[in-house]
Amino acid sequence: PETVAPTEAEASKKPKTVWVRKTFWEVEKVRSWLTDFQNQSLANVPTYINDAVTAITAVFSLLFLSILFSFLIVFDLNALRAEVHKLEETKLHGFYRETMRNIVKFGSVLGKVLEAQAVIALVNTVLTGIGLWILGIPNIGFLCLGVFVCGFIPVAGVFISSVPICLIGLFHGGVSMMLILIAFITGIHFLEAYVLNPRIMGAALHINPVLVLIILVIGHHALGVWGLLLGLPICYYFFTHVIKREDREIGLRVKFKKQRKPAPAGSKGK
Repeated sequence: PETVAPTEAEASKKPKTVWVRKTFWEVEKVRSWLTDFQNQSLANVPTYINDAVTAITAVFSLLFLSILFSFLIVFDLNALRAEVHKLEETKLHGFYRETMRNIVKFGSVLGKVLEAQAVIALVNTVLTGIGLWILGIPNIGFLCLGVFVCGFIPVAGVFISSVPICLIGLFHGGVSMMLILIAFITGIHFLEAYVLNPRIMGAALHINPVLVLIILVIGHHALGVWGLLLGLPICYYFFTHVIKREDREIGLRVKFKKQRKPAPAGSKGK
């Protein structure tokens, strides 16, 4: 049988048909992957919920215990101070005199860091409240309270405070509103981490903001959450009260020796 050559119209339709089939196959492949991912995710939802509840419970338990211990210490501060001062009359008086000043100085540095962190948490709360008000999210007071409290928890506080905000946004505005809130919260915490935190911490401790950022990054990689909490006060205390103190003591000893240096023998007769 004779082969009939395809017409120009049929020849022009053939590439389009191939492209449609290829595109349909790619779409089916993506749909199959999304279906498998959805099934796996739904199967792991109880595990995710259990892990999240465990982590949140542990964080709030530690927060509650820290507040309780702080209240007990402040409530009985005078008696506790008197008991500690009695150590000066015991055999530990040398150790007490050596460590008392250092502990007080470190506590002062840690207090400055907590004050700066409170300012950062307050600014973060105000910015978050303004954004939620503009986007029309309800229960702003409750959400802002959670943001302020979680502002004292490094790293984990961001996720803990963001979960209720995103869930309320999902219920009231759908997926698009939730994505907008995620982008908004990410922008605020980016501003907090790279602008507010270095500047406010640097102003409170008189440290360069770049150095503050370096200390926070190194502390997070080395010690995790505790590195973020105690990295700045430890570095500041070590530099100002250990290194500079030793330099001052060496300078005072050299100056004292120069003052006590005896005059030359020939200078007495003059």
